[in-house]
This record gives sequence, structure tokens and C-alpha cells, in this order.
Amino acid sequence: MLGAYVAVYAVFSQLGHYEDNAGSLDKLGIITKGISDREEWQPMFITATHSPGQGSRLRANAAAHLFMPLILLDQRLCHQTKPIRY
Repeated sequence: MLGAYVAVYAVFSQLGHYEDNAGSLDKLGIITKGISDREEWQPMFITATHSPGQGSRLRANAAAHLFMPLILLDQRLCHQTKPIRY
């Protein structure tokens, strides 16, 4: 079971992309008045982001809650968050 769990996430991660955190919050239906300050790795079908200006408050969809340990490892070790510079 653990192998299947990791394999499914690996496929989702391979098909993922970087997205600005305000855009990710919009996908979750959260309206923000701030501007994006970073790009975070978003695996396919998964949205897990931090709210701008609210420290480390994590917002996520249902799929992200299921894969949260792997997302956090992936974002820390393989696909680091990139700051947006204006």
C-alpha cells in the first residue's frame, strides 16, 4: 500500500508545475487582497499553498491533505519554493 501511495504521488508530481501562491488560493476559492510573493510546486490535481502575509498558514484541497507528507518533502527537497521579485 505504501508503495502505491508513493507511486501515485510521484506521477502527480512529475505532471506538476510551479504556480504563484495567490493563484493557488484563487483555485481554492479563497479571495486575497495581497499580491503573490512566491511560486510553489503544485503536483497535478493538488493545491497546497501558504497565504501571503499570513505567515505559514497552509491552505489545501482534499487531495493535498491526503498527500501532505509527500508534498512537504517534495517542496523541501526537490521543488523548492521560488520567491517572486517585482
